[in-house]
Amino acid sequence: MSVEVTRNIFAIEGAFQGLKDSAYGVALQIGVQAKELSPVDFGQLRNSIMVKSVDKDDLFNDSPSEEKENKKVTTRTTGPDAVVGTNSDHWYPEFGTRYQRAQPFMRPAAEVVIGKDAGAVAKKYGKEAMQKEFLKRKVEKKKIG
Repeated sequence: MSVEVTRNIFAIEGAFQGLKDSAYGVALQIGVQAKELSPVDFGQLRNSIMVKSVDKDDLFNDSPSEEKENKKVTTRTTGPDAVVGTNSDHWYPEFGTRYQRAQPFMRPAAEVVIGKDAGAVAKKYGKEAMQKEFLKRKVEKKKIG
């Protein structure tokens, strides 16, 4: 008795395409949620958030009113990966600076999309929590300096 194992190339390609589509779909949801949560002064950060995969990109703001901020994200993706990001130098609200408390938008967006409770996300990344983190950083800086 002999057993012959064959590979069904169509099934493999179909599964790979399904993974790519799923990753892109999740990244797209995170991108949309991040646009909703991003702090807005003039809108450069919000308008620069985009999604990219091997063969697709989306949420790209190519309106003629944008001043050279409309370059696409150049991150290279391979396989079924997808990325959500920004090409803007206005990303610093995500983690804050030593002069400004953080206003996270990307991390909470990812947590909301994967199904975490909105109340828990708001508590973890809310104004009060970020203010505590900010004050903690200032105290630690004084101890070092």
